[in-house]
Amino acid sequence: MRIFYFTLISLIASTDLCLGQTVKINEMMDWNTTALKDGSGNYSPWIELYNVGPTAINLQGYYLADHSYDLLKWKFPNINIPAGGYQIIYISGKKTGAPNEIHCDISLNSTSTPWQGIYISDPSGNMIDHYDYVSMGINISYGRSPDGGSSFAFFGQATPGMPNTTPTFSAALPAPAFSQTAGFYENSFDLSIFSPDPAAEIRYTLDGSEPTSASSLYVGPITIKNRSSDPNGICMIQSTFNSYWVAPTINIEKYTVIKARAFKSGHLPGEVITSTYFVDSNIKNRFKMPVISLSTDASGLFDYVKGIYVTGKIFADSLAAHPAMPIDGNTPANFKQHGADWNRQSHVEFFEHSGVLGFSQTMSVNIHGAYSRLYRQHALNLKGGKGFDDPNSVKYPIFPGLVQTTGMTQQKYLVSKDITKFGVFMIRNNGSDWGYSMFRDALGQYLFAHRMQSTQAYRPCVVYLNGEYWGIHDLREKLDQDYLVSHYGVPKTSSTILYNEGILYKGDTSAIKDYRDLVSYISSNDMSQSSNYDYVKTKMDVENYAEFYVAEIYLNNRDWPGSNIRYWRKNTPYNPNSDYGHDGRWRWGLQDLDMVMSSNQPNGDYTYNTLQEVTATGGTVQPNPDWSTVVFRNLLKNQEFRNLFINYMADHMNSSLKPKRVVDVIDRFRSLIEPEMPAHIARWNAPADMNFWYADLAKMKNFATMRPQFQFQHNLQYFGLNDTVHVTLNVSDQSHGKIRINQIEVDEYLPGVNQNVYPWQGTYYKNVPVKLYAMAYPGYKFARWEGTINSTNQVIILGNTSNEQVTAIFEVDSPFEPNSANVNLYPNPAVGSLNIDFTDDNNGDIYIFVYDRLGKEVYCGGINKLSKTVTTQIDVSNFHKGLHILHVRSSTGKLYKKKFMVEK
Repeated sequence: MRIFYFTLISLIASTDLCLGQTVKINEMMDWNTTALKDGSGNYSPWIELYNVGPTAINLQGYYLADHSYDLLKWKFPNINIPAGGYQIIYISGKKTGAPNEIHCDISLNSTSTPWQGIYISDPSGNMIDHYDYVSMGINISYGRSPDGGSSFAFFGQATPGMPNTTPTFSAALPAPAFSQTAGFYENSFDLSIFSPDPAAEIRYTLDGSEPTSASSLYVGPITIKNRSSDPNGICMIQSTFNSYWVAPTINIEKYTVIKARAFKSGHLPGEVITSTYFVDSNIKNRFKMPVISLSTDASGLFDYVKGIYVTGKIFADSLAAHPAMPIDGNTPANFKQHGADWNRQSHVEFFEHSGVLGFSQTMSVNIHGAYSRLYRQHALNLKGGKGFDDPNSVKYPIFPGLVQTTGMTQQKYLVSKDITKFGVFMIRNNGSDWGYSMFRDALGQYLFAHRMQSTQAYRPCVVYLNGEYWGIHDLREKLDQDYLVSHYGVPKTSSTILYNEGILYKGDTSAIKDYRDLVSYISSNDMSQSSNYDYVKTKMDVENYAEFYVAEIYLNNRDWPGSNIRYWRKNTPYNPNSDYGHDGRWRWGLQDLDMVMSSNQPNGDYTYNTLQEVTATGGTVQPNPDWSTVVFRNLLKNQEFRNLFINYMADHMNSSLKPKRVVDVIDRFRSLIEPEMPAHIARWNAPADMNFWYADLAKMKNFATMRPQFQFQHNLQYFGLNDTVHVTLNVSDQSHGKIRINQIEVDEYLPGVNQNVYPWQGTYYKNVPVKLYAMAYPGYKFARWEGTINSTNQVIILGNTSNEQVTAIFEVDSPFEPNSANVNLYPNPAVGSLNIDFTDDNNGDIYIFVYDRLGKEVYCGGINKLSKTVTTQIDVSNFHKGLHILHVRSSTGKLYKKKFMVEK
């Protein structure tokens, strides 16, 4: 529980300011999971206002704020509070809610400092009431006692919209502490629990539930040991329909989860502390992937009425009413339910495979997926706990190396930064691929992840539920508004996400009309006309859309395009000069590629003509109802889009989708989960056995090898093309520059290239022009093209009437080393390490960045410079061979640059 910053001084100041005023901030709750549901069925933080005066008050033009430096943050609409009446304000981030509800976008921020709190001001900006932020815990409110009074207290039972008359408590007790940290232990040990308050008693549980005043009383050390010989527990509870259920036939792994809490009369119980202890003589070598321990009250998952992991009462009632109903992934059941009432609180501990604890915190858990909820192992969404603008997000690099790209020009990616904060993530059961390869979706998305497609990062993990082995899951990002924040910097309040046929997933309902109007325009106007197509390009990112279709068609997704479509935009008028994702246009993201690459579905093999399927008209059912194909097939009437799609398909088939590259990725993904597969199969009886699993991987490899020849033929046939041509690209010196063809930059980072990048050859389509860009590295400039075309234009078009061959010639440019005299680098060229001497007249922090010749950041670090000259050393052993550029930014903001070479 965080420190409560409310002070007597601020209370007196607040009271003085409120003299003569009748509206009071009366009660508030910052972590609402069950106490108050809004009209949309969601649980958000809330504030209760109370009118202490004898007459009604209208708050139109008044302000609510969460910081003292911005008292005019949110303006009240036309609200009347009657004498002695109450008004609830939901802190949800929404602009509107259900009728007669008030929603706003200030934040009850748990990372508060003493000057943060809740402020209400009059139309002139004069503060009329305020109190400082205090952390309340789950479903605990804080407010005045009695209503409108000067005394404040915690309430274990909140009273939104009613008098504050329930029992009050002083501040919560401090959390107890364990004598051993959570993690991996080779031997049994005795665990002690301590409380900072000697008068408090400690209660604990070993079943995942939160301790109550009736839980076991701690009286002495608890022996923590390996529990795998204990009888199976919750893993024996049936989690799906009879015909799909198979219970474990072995005694599964079990480890110890312990939760403890302090209790004392007159005080709120302290924060629950949770630790999972993995005890086994071979535990240090047990795991090859991260481990997640989920601990929760088992009734929230497995109870007949409220359990979210079972068929439960909803299925029983449906079956009683419809005895002949089909039993499949669409059958009503507890685990098919959605909405806030089907969220459960769980403590989540994330361990790296070495046993290092990454994070440990309470999160909200619900079942993820659609038809795949049928499987006995369910997928879960894990969300940070406190609602809008959530301060309880996970702040840990769950996906090492995952970066945000904050912008892109036509030829170059701009600044990137690591993504280390996640408001929500998933632990998937692999969806429709459950029981087969276990990574089809992750594989399909990875093949396109180097592009600006919205793809979801992947990392396999092992999950334990209340200490019992729950098998392999996929750690995945979730394509939602949090994703748009972390990847593109688009605020949650400014984005809208739709799915399938223009259905709102998250965001502004007015955006539905914007999208449907776009579909109507494309359907009813001649897209072969440039003016019509140019308008469409202001409403949707056609490059993104074409590439989205390339991925889905080539991989032969059998659960698309009639489903699994998700697209988004920033809610702003079109601005072509904005950063990527901020221009107001619709963009598409990849998700649920579980039925790709010879999945176990009809027409799922490498020969199937998916292009023909997604351009067919008149479809009425899955996979291609007419609404799902109308945009693509109409855009293909435009020659520019037609060539765009054809060339994007060829670009990928010449790089990221080359058979060797795809097979190598399959083998890499196989190696990640192969050591864990026997235990997973023993737990879930799926896949059938290791041989079945290996056979399914062989089908995927066969798809990777055979698909190109069929896809080339499908493209030739559909577009009426005559033949293919070979395009050969070369450069005068690979250290001087590179060539971009259409949307791919040919360098060592391009997936599918050989060790020696140039000369590079790709297969394209006869009479379908391709565009080439000459891209010089720093210190060099483009001079001319030589070959099939001789030109000094940096950008040229190849007509592809026959095989083409061109070379880009680069020359040395003017010096590129401003202020380089202040930076001395040695040895240069560097082999294993580089020494840096830096001199300027200012002390203070300096920051060092290193970029390779492609402009990608490969190193960053900071130094506290205490004198005029500083000397340091950086490791360059993992840098690519060749040119690098070092930037030193001083405490005054001045930038110094110098080039150096790396040798191997």
